[in-house]
Amino acid sequence: MGKKQTSQIPNILLSVKDASVAISVSTKMVRLLIASGRLKAVNLGKRMTRISLQELTDFAQGQGCNVVLPSSSLPFNNNKREKNKKSHKNE
Repeated sequence: MGKKQTSQIPNILLSVKDASVAISVSTKMVRLLIASGRLKAVNLGKRMTRISLQELTDFAQGQGCNVVLPSSSLPFNNNKREKNKKSHKNE
């Protein structure tokens, strides 16, 4: 019962770049927050560090700021291969 309750946020993983844009800091700052343990992240492979949207939201709320995701940074819109297929079909 003592655990902080937050609204349910979909289990979405963000890249370091997307997380930095969402909380308006540099990618270097996000990496420093991860290294210091203030922000939890998972390493899915070489150059594949991901931050949970829920974790980022919890961190931002603790700092008194908001997470703002531009529509272009949503993970399901980042598939470059799909974008290239669509642009080739239009030609």
